This record gives sequence, C-alpha cells and structure tokens, in this order.
Amino acid sequence: MSAEALLNSRKEERLDIRLRKDAKQLIADAAALTHQSVSEFVVSVAIERSREVIERSNAFVLSQKEASRFLDALANPPSPNDKLRDAAERYRRALEEGTLETA
Repeated sequence: MSAEALLNSRKEERLDIRLRKDAKQLIADAAALTHQSVSEFVVSVAIERSREVIERSNAFVLSQKEASRFLDALANPPSPNDKLRDAAERYRRALEEGTLETA
C-alpha cells in the first residue's frame, strides 16, 4: 500500500509520543513546507523510513569479488557429498511421513 493510501485510509490506531519543544517546532515547520498537517507529515515520514529500514534488512550487499564467487557457485554448484545426500534423504522421509519440523 502506498504512503498516500495509508494516509487516506481509515485510522484505527493512535501513536502518542513525547518530544522536546524545538523538535516539535522543526517538524511543524517541515510539515508546513510540504502543505501537510503535523500528523500527516509525521506518519508519511515514519512510513517512508520504516520501508527503507525493512528493505535494507531484507537485502545484502556483496563486493564485486563476493558477487562473482556467488554467481559462480550458482552456475557451477559443487557435487553433493555424503552428508548432503543423507540430509536430503532424511528430509524426503520426513515429508512423506508428515514429521517435518520447521523452526
């Protein structure tokens, strides 16, 4: 849902915060410059920042060397060893028996 849609949808929750007078004035000044109420401004900025934080936590950054090694491993996976074959067999049996446990 877009930030605009979130702002315009029915509000059911409250968020109460305490802040210094100068911080409130700074927010009010910024809200006025964007032609928004303080509440609209705070919510829109909080939503935008929340999405950035979540997006960053869901991504990982590789150096050029690491990216090259990663892509090479995908293109040329190593042959399965005995431990991997045993794990795959245990997994297959657990699926068939309905005993697969997930974290």
